[in-house]
Amino acid sequence: MSLHTRFRGGPAANDGRITLLSVNYNSAPDMLRLIASYQKFVGVDAPLVIVENSDWVRELAQVPNITYVRPPGNLQHGLGLDYGMRKVETEYTLICDPDTAILSSEFAPRMIELAAKRGISGVGSNHDIYHPICVLFRTEWWKHGDFTFVQNWPWWDVAGGLTALHSGRDPETVLKRTRIAGPRLRWPIYLVEVYEDLFTNTHFVSRLNSDEGDDEHIGIPRSLIEPIHRAWRSWVDAVVAGETVPSDFPIEEAELDTRVYDKSPSMMKTP
Repeated sequence: MSLHTRFRGGPAANDGRITLLSVNYNSAPDMLRLIASYQKFVGVDAPLVIVENSDWVRELAQVPNITYVRPPGNLQHGLGLDYGMRKVETEYTLICDPDTAILSSEFAPRMIELAAKRGISGVGSNHDIYHPICVLFRTEWWKHGDFTFVQNWPWWDVAGGLTALHSGRDPETVLKRTRIAGPRLRWPIYLVEVYEDLFTNTHFVSRLNSDEGDDEHIGIPRSLIEPIHRAWRSWVDAVVAGETVPSDFPIEEAELDTRVYDKSPSMMKTP
């Protein structure tokens, strides 16, 4: 990897198409759920690139139209995205975390519509950057070598470089957060979030599925997270299967609390 860090793969086409890019780490069932939602609502033939930072997963390798790559070691999230970007050649790249899902066929047109202003769109989470929870951008920017996805703590998370390239996140280019549920974190971020009934995410899946998943490390008791995760997964599965609609949200919604708990040692806060 170190000998070829400047190699950026083939050029991006001007084809209006989207490639889903994500990095997996001990989250295969949720990654498969995200892929199912992508193929249902964006297109069964839409390309996708998955970078595997943990063990090879046969079910992922067998997904149609997938480019499934496993680097020689765990590259972590940001460098893993850089590694996967080499395989993307469509006009747009859509990066999503594994614990997310697309909820409607209107998602992709809406994201491209929002991106018309600056060539980038995302979700209006309580972050200062175009967060990799969900961000769509013109692939050519990465191909030209203008930025990397490697995080730069404490200034920015993954996609901070992409955001800096655009002088900050424009609120007119993001899906609005319209539903929240579950406990909130230290910041006004919630365990489950929904954006215009087009997209949804949850948190902590990879940590719950690994040896990092103890209560102290996560900051919220596992016993509080797991029932909400199960309800969220069942709801997404039903939406993808056409058995329910996104607005039939099964989890008790919370009221947004905008306070920031800077001095709290715990991330768990009730709304």
